[in-house]
Amino acid sequence: MKGVAAQWPTYGYRRLTVQVRRDKHIVANSKRVRRLAKLLHLGQKHKRKTRRTTNSEHPFPRYPNLVQDLEIVRPDQVWVVDLTYIHLKTEFVYLR
Repeated sequence: MKGVAAQWPTYGYRRLTVQVRRDKHIVANSKRVRRLAKLLHLGQKHKRKTRRTTNSEHPFPRYPNLVQDLEIVRPDQVWVVDLTYIHLKTEFVYLR
């Protein structure tokens, strides 16, 4: 199996299963090939893609935080929200 995996380095366990059956004439199901690939460290670790949710490099003005130095002494004295867009049924509505 190592030889088949070395010959086809980009193959996953599904394609390796077919190739092992074809080349080596071995009866092996995909579970066995997956287990052997894991034992032989043949798989590659995938980097997870990180989503970029904020684009801070825009030309729009940044507004100051008006409640940063405010002393809050009771509940419901200050309400703060930061909305960029609202997703409606058919479109996005961006706030200005």
